[in-house]
Amino acid sequence: MSDERRSCQSCASILSDLSLFDALKSEAGVNISQTAQEFFSAVDQGCLICSAVHVLACGPRYSENAAFRCHPNSSSSGSSRLIKNIQVETTRPDSNDFKSVRVAMWSAENRYDFDQCFHVEAQEHDLAAEYISTRPIDDQVASSASYELAREWIRDCLLNHEECPRPEPSFLPTYMIDVGKKDGEGSVDVHLESGQKGPYAARSYCWGGPQPTTPTSLTMNDMLQCIAALTLPQTIQDAITVTRKLGLQYLWVYALCIIQDSAPDKDIEIAKMDRIHQNAQLTVSAASAERCQDGFLANRSLGVEFPPSSGFSSVPFACPDGRSGTVLLREVKLYFPSLEPLDRRAWALQERVLSPRVLIYGSWQMYWQCQSQHRCDD
Repeated sequence: MSDERRSCQSCASILSDLSLFDALKSEAGVNISQTAQEFFSAVDQGCLICSAVHVLACGPRYSENAAFRCHPNSSSSGSSRLIKNIQVETTRPDSNDFKSVRVAMWSAENRYDFDQCFHVEAQEHDLAAEYISTRPIDDQVASSASYELAREWIRDCLLNHEECPRPEPSFLPTYMIDVGKKDGEGSVDVHLESGQKGPYAARSYCWGGPQPTTPTSLTMNDMLQCIAALTLPQTIQDAITVTRKLGLQYLWVYALCIIQDSAPDKDIEIAKMDRIHQNAQLTVSAASAERCQDGFLANRSLGVEFPPSSGFSSVPFACPDGRSGTVLLREVKLYFPSLEPLDRRAWALQERVLSPRVLIYGSWQMYWQCQSQHRCDD
């Protein structure tokens, strides 16, 4: 995690005093007094919390609030008193499992409020992880942990979600891609299969232009024998990797499983599109990819990619057992799926609605959607 920010002394201390926990969980919260000089010095030094509040304060909504706008080099502003109010939200009223920290600030001269919210996260092996249940977002969507999490989501849905329909074994697409070994390793070559039975994944992605490899009346027989996977667009290569890692042997992709120059074949297969997605064990959605060449398994950069993030800050955490751990505070950023490249395509809405289970590779992280739950990898 390379986007770590420092914290000023007052912000670093907000969760380090166990005696304040009850007050932090109260409606009134805890007030910390700070001069404008101290506040602007913290902003200049990159304090995550003070900088986030300052960005909000300098927005057009608060243009009259001189106490936050003037730089403390001005003698009229440096001695102004600012109030920093801290509140925490917990997963349960009686717990110290802090879910978020709300920071409000106002000046002693007026009551302009600047309110920012930060996620509270704990690393898996930190002492604080015994009390804080939220973990940092995994920016490596192709990690072993991410694949195991995806497999867990699938198992949980198939075994425990009565509302989520199971695949209908009697229905299979005419053609599917046989991705080979189920352990995710081995030969990269794949081939099309006709008439095979077994659970399969379906694919949802942006073409972004002509597809470099598609079956035609002339090439279909050859593609039934072998397709060199490395010649396929990166998004399809990534889909093959995910299918293997999830333990599935078959993958359905519109561009490869329909004879593209045959109007009769297109008519027959397009008429099955609803059932193809409905009966897939899951649909793998490359929501973040603009084009088929982009791929979707690259590491996410939380400080650069959409949605924007101002990074995170490590602060001490007073464990209720008397020990001291460390938690990460990360500014809350809302995720809007409608801004992803794939979600601006009309057919993607149809695929999302028809699919009982969707594994979504977004610009920020990996998501899960079924008819019972929406989940993400934090």
